[in-house]
Amino acid sequence: MGEKQARKRKYLFFYCTCFLTILLLGIGCAATLNFQKRQQSEKSFKKGEKFIIKGRYKEALIEYEKVLRLFPKVSPGDNALFHIGLIWLHPGNPQRDYDKSLISFQSVIHNFPQTRLRETAKVLSYTVTELIRSKNDIKKLKKSADSLQNRLRKKNEEQTKTLKKQIEELKELKKRIGELKKQTGELKKQLRELKEIDIVIEEKKRDRDRKRDRE
Repeated sequence: MGEKQARKRKYLFFYCTCFLTILLLGIGCAATLNFQKRQQSEKSFKKGEKFIIKGRYKEALIEYEKVLRLFPKVSPGDNALFHIGLIWLHPGNPQRDYDKSLISFQSVIHNFPQTRLRETAKVLSYTVTELIRSKNDIKKLKKSADSLQNRLRKKNEEQTKTLKKQIEELKELKKRIGELKKQTGELKKQLRELKEIDIVIEEKKRDRDRKRDRE
């Protein structure tokens, strides 16, 4: 009886030892893996910072996205996502995109509720929202200005066309007036000639009357 209990205790001890060994190995592997991931993330952060300084924003995004894939829900994923938002907002970035920047900051707020970057992300999210609204307002105003300019151009073209027509009509009227003046001059000349003829006829008539009276 005592030997059986001793044997059971040995087996139990052996099983517990195996379980603890496996558990410790698992913890050790997980710790090693996490350490490696953190080393990779640190390298990517350093590369990202160097790329930003050099103005190579596309390469910087790739490095920060690597960190985010390694830590999608815990730090330093929040810091990587925050930097992604800054890159999309950076004035020196020729591919600057306010919408993508806003999505990044909002993701920091919603996916990392305990992050120390939460309040800063809120402020930047509000700022970017206002920038997007202002940008849209500018687009609408520009569209309205273009529409108004097109209407004015069309109206000016119509007025110019009307003015040209009026000028042509005025030229025709001047030409007609010139022709009428010429005709009037000819009629006056004919009238003078007729008057002269009447005077000659009248004188001849008076001469005949005088001769008749003398006879």
